[in-house]
Amino acid sequence: ASLYVQLVDEAPKHEFADKALFNAAIAYEKVKRFDAASQVYQRIYDSYPKSKLADRSLFRVGVNFEKGFDFAGAIAAYTKLVERYPNSEHRADSLYNAAITLEKMQQYGQAAAAFKRYAVTFPSRDDAGKMFFRSALVYEKMKAWPEMIKTLGEFIEKYQRVSGQKQQIVEAYQKIGDANLDRKKTKLAVRAFRNCVSEYDKRRLRTKDR
Repeated sequence: ASLYVQLVDEAPKHEFADKALFNAAIAYEKVKRFDAASQVYQRIYDSYPKSKLADRSLFRVGVNFEKGFDFAGAIAAYTKLVERYPNSEHRADSLYNAAITLEKMQQYGQAAAAFKRYAVTFPSRDDAGKMFFRSALVYEKMKAWPEMIKTLGEFIEKYQRVSGQKQQIVEAYQKIGDANLDRKKTKLAVRAFRNCVSEYDKRRLRTKDR
Protein backbone atom coordinates (compact mmCIF):
# COMPACT_ATOMS: atom_id res chain seq x y z
CA ALA A 1 0.00 0.00 0.00
CA SER A 2 2.76 2.44 0.91
CA LEU A 3 4.57 1.75 -2.34
CA TYR A 4 1.46 2.37 -4.42
CA VAL A 5 0.89 5.68 -2.63
CA GLN A 6 4.53 6.63 -3.11
CA LEU A 7 4.27 5.97 -6.84
CA VAL A 8 1.26 8.28 -7.10
CA ASP A 9 2.97 10.96 -5.02
CA GLU A 10 5.85 10.89 -7.52
CA ALA A 11 3.62 10.90 -10.61
CA PRO A 12 0.13 12.15 -9.67
CA LYS A 13 -0.83 12.77 -13.30
CA HIS A 14 0.02 9.26 -14.49
CA GLU A 15 -2.84 7.62 -16.37
CA PHE A 16 -2.96 4.77 -13.84
CA ALA A 17 -2.65 6.93 -10.71
CA ASP A 18 -6.26 6.33 -9.69
CA LYS A 19 -5.85 2.57 -10.12
CA ALA A 20 -2.65 2.59 -8.05
CA LEU A 21 -4.43 4.37 -5.21
CA PHE A 22 -7.32 1.94 -5.47
CA ASN A 23 -4.89 -0.97 -5.11
CA ALA A 24 -3.36 0.77 -2.09
CA ALA A 25 -6.75 1.15 -0.45
CA ILE A 26 -7.57 -2.51 -1.05
CA ALA A 27 -4.26 -3.48 0.54
CA TYR A 28 -5.06 -1.39 3.62
CA GLU A 29 -8.46 -3.06 3.85
CA LYS A 30 -6.85 -6.49 3.80
CA VAL A 31 -4.82 -5.66 6.89
CA LYS A 32 -7.87 -4.00 8.52
CA ARG A 33 -6.41 -0.51 8.49
CA PHE A 34 -9.82 0.93 7.76
CA ASP A 35 -8.98 4.56 8.50
CA ALA A 36 -6.03 4.48 6.11
CA ALA A 37 -8.17 2.77 3.48
CA SER A 38 -10.84 5.46 3.83
CA GLN A 39 -8.27 8.22 3.39
CA VAL A 40 -6.88 6.69 0.21
CA TYR A 41 -10.32 6.04 -1.25
CA GLN A 42 -11.23 9.64 -0.41
CA ARG A 43 -8.12 10.81 -2.24
CA ILE A 44 -9.29 9.06 -5.40
CA TYR A 45 -12.63 10.85 -5.20
CA ASP A 46 -11.01 14.21 -4.41
CA SER A 47 -8.12 14.08 -6.90
CA TYR A 48 -9.65 12.08 -9.74
CA PRO A 49 -13.39 12.88 -9.71
CA LYS A 50 -13.77 11.85 -13.36
CA SER A 51 -12.21 8.44 -12.75
CA LYS A 52 -14.39 5.40 -13.34
CA LEU A 53 -13.36 4.40 -9.83
CA ALA A 54 -14.54 7.62 -8.15
CA ASP A 55 -18.05 6.51 -7.20
CA ARG A 56 -16.87 3.05 -6.14
CA SER A 57 -14.15 4.68 -4.05
CA LEU A 58 -16.66 6.95 -2.34
CA PHE A 59 -18.79 3.90 -1.54
CA ARG A 60 -15.76 2.20 0.00
CA VAL A 61 -15.10 5.33 2.06
CA GLY A 62 -18.48 4.77 3.65
CA VAL A 63 -17.91 1.05 4.16
CA ASN A 64 -14.55 1.58 5.84
CA PHE A 65 -15.85 4.39 8.01
CA GLU A 66 -18.52 1.98 9.22
CA LYS A 67 -15.92 -0.67 9.97
CA GLY A 68 -13.97 1.93 11.92
CA PHE A 69 -17.14 2.97 13.81
CA ASP A 70 -17.14 6.45 12.26
CA PHE A 71 -20.85 6.31 11.51
CA ALA A 72 -21.26 10.02 10.85
CA GLY A 73 -18.47 9.85 8.26
CA ALA A 74 -20.08 6.80 6.67
CA ILE A 75 -23.45 8.52 6.35
CA ALA A 76 -21.79 11.59 4.81
CA ALA A 77 -19.98 9.46 2.22
CA TYR A 78 -23.05 7.43 1.30
CA THR A 79 -25.21 10.54 1.04
CA LYS A 80 -22.64 12.29 -1.14
CA LEU A 81 -22.60 9.34 -3.53
CA VAL A 82 -26.40 9.27 -3.76
CA GLU A 83 -26.52 12.98 -4.56
CA ARG A 84 -23.56 13.26 -6.93
CA TYR A 85 -23.61 9.98 -8.86
CA PRO A 86 -27.19 9.39 -10.05
CA ASN A 87 -26.09 6.62 -12.44
CA SER A 88 -23.76 4.78 -10.09
CA GLU A 89 -24.32 1.07 -9.62
CA HIS A 90 -23.54 1.65 -5.93
CA ARG A 91 -26.25 4.27 -5.44
CA ALA A 92 -28.94 1.90 -4.16
CA ASP A 93 -26.60 0.20 -1.71
CA SER A 94 -25.36 3.59 -0.52
CA LEU A 95 -28.87 4.81 0.24
CA TYR A 96 -29.71 1.52 1.97
CA ASN A 97 -26.52 1.63 4.06
CA ALA A 98 -27.17 5.25 4.99
CA ALA A 99 -30.68 4.37 6.18
CA ILE A 100 -29.44 1.42 8.24
CA THR A 101 -26.67 3.47 9.81
CA LEU A 102 -29.00 6.35 10.62
CA GLU A 103 -31.31 3.92 12.40
CA LYS A 104 -28.38 2.49 14.37
CA MET A 105 -27.53 6.01 15.48
CA GLN A 106 -31.17 6.52 16.51
CA GLN A 107 -31.58 9.35 14.03
CA TYR A 108 -35.01 7.96 13.37
CA GLY A 109 -36.56 10.80 11.39
CA GLN A 110 -33.76 10.79 8.84
CA ALA A 111 -33.67 6.99 8.79
CA ALA A 112 -37.38 6.72 8.05
CA ALA A 113 -37.06 9.24 5.21
CA ALA A 114 -34.06 7.34 3.80
CA PHE A 115 -35.84 3.96 3.86
CA LYS A 116 -38.83 5.49 2.08
CA ARG A 117 -36.63 7.23 -0.46
CA TYR A 118 -34.88 3.93 -1.17
CA ALA A 119 -38.19 2.21 -1.87
CA VAL A 120 -39.44 5.01 -4.10
CA THR A 121 -36.16 5.49 -5.96
CA PHE A 122 -35.51 1.80 -6.57
CA PRO A 123 -38.99 0.27 -6.89
CA SER A 124 -37.75 -2.73 -8.89
CA ARG A 125 -35.45 -3.95 -6.10
CA ASP A 126 -36.75 -7.06 -4.34
CA ASP A 127 -36.69 -5.38 -0.93
CA ALA A 128 -38.39 -2.11 -1.98
CA GLY A 129 -41.71 -2.97 -0.32
CA LYS A 130 -39.99 -4.21 2.82
CA MET A 131 -38.03 -0.96 3.11
CA PHE A 132 -41.15 1.17 2.56
CA PHE A 133 -42.84 -0.69 5.40
CA ARG A 134 -39.71 -0.37 7.51
CA SER A 135 -39.87 3.41 7.21
CA ALA A 136 -43.23 3.23 8.99
CA LEU A 137 -41.76 0.99 11.69
CA VAL A 138 -39.06 3.58 12.34
CA TYR A 139 -41.72 6.26 12.80
CA GLU A 140 -43.40 3.86 15.21
CA LYS A 141 -40.24 3.82 17.34
CA MET A 142 -40.55 7.59 17.60
CA LYS A 143 -44.26 7.38 18.35
CA ALA A 144 -44.62 9.80 15.46
CA TRP A 145 -48.15 8.60 14.81
CA PRO A 146 -49.20 11.03 12.04
CA GLU A 147 -46.06 10.26 10.02
CA MET A 148 -46.43 6.54 10.63
CA ILE A 149 -50.11 6.49 9.66
CA LYS A 150 -49.40 8.54 6.52
CA THR A 151 -46.57 6.21 5.49
CA LEU A 152 -48.65 3.10 6.11
CA GLY A 153 -51.50 4.57 4.07
CA GLU A 154 -49.10 5.18 1.19
CA PHE A 155 -47.72 1.66 1.62
CA ILE A 156 -51.20 0.14 1.39
CA GLU A 157 -52.05 2.15 -1.71
CA LYS A 158 -48.77 1.30 -3.41
CA TYR A 159 -48.50 -2.41 -2.54
CA GLN A 160 -52.06 -3.65 -2.03
CA ARG A 161 -51.93 -5.60 -5.30
CA VAL A 162 -48.47 -7.04 -4.71
CA SER A 163 -48.89 -10.66 -3.60
CA GLY A 164 -45.66 -10.71 -1.64
CA GLN A 165 -46.90 -7.89 0.62
CA LYS A 166 -50.25 -9.34 1.70
CA GLN A 167 -49.18 -10.01 5.27
CA GLN A 168 -47.71 -6.51 5.61
CA ILE A 169 -50.94 -4.97 4.25
CA VAL A 170 -52.91 -6.65 7.04
CA GLU A 171 -50.31 -5.63 9.61
CA ALA A 172 -50.37 -2.05 8.30
CA TYR A 173 -54.08 -1.73 9.07
CA GLN A 174 -53.53 -3.18 12.52
CA LYS A 175 -50.74 -0.70 13.26
CA ILE A 176 -52.88 2.19 12.02
CA GLY A 177 -55.57 1.04 14.43
CA ASP A 178 -53.14 0.79 17.33
CA ALA A 179 -51.74 4.25 16.57
CA ASN A 180 -55.20 5.79 16.47
CA LEU A 181 -56.07 4.15 19.76
CA ASP A 182 -53.00 5.74 21.27
CA ARG A 183 -54.14 9.08 19.87
CA LYS A 184 -57.61 8.57 21.44
CA LYS A 185 -59.18 8.50 17.96
CA THR A 186 -61.47 5.55 18.58
CA LYS A 187 -63.58 5.78 15.42
CA LEU A 188 -60.51 5.81 13.19
CA ALA A 189 -59.06 2.92 15.16
CA VAL A 190 -62.21 0.81 14.77
CA ARG A 191 -62.26 1.54 11.04
CA ALA A 192 -58.64 0.41 10.70
CA PHE A 193 -59.24 -2.77 12.72
CA ARG A 194 -62.26 -3.64 10.55
CA ASN A 195 -60.12 -3.16 7.46
CA CYS A 196 -57.50 -5.37 9.06
CA VAL A 197 -59.99 -8.21 9.62
CA SER A 198 -61.46 -7.74 6.14
CA GLU A 199 -58.04 -7.89 4.49
CA TYR A 200 -57.10 -10.93 6.56
CA ASP A 201 -60.19 -12.80 5.40
CA LYS A 202 -59.95 -11.60 1.79
CA ARG A 203 -56.33 -12.65 1.47
CA ARG A 204 -57.01 -16.02 3.13
CA LEU A 205 -54.09 -15.81 5.49
CA ARG A 206 -53.58 -18.71 7.82
CA THR A 207 -53.14 -18.23 11.55
CA LYS A 208 -49.43 -19.06 11.39
CA ASP A 209 -48.96 -16.21 8.90
CA ARG A 210 -49.90 -13.62 11.52
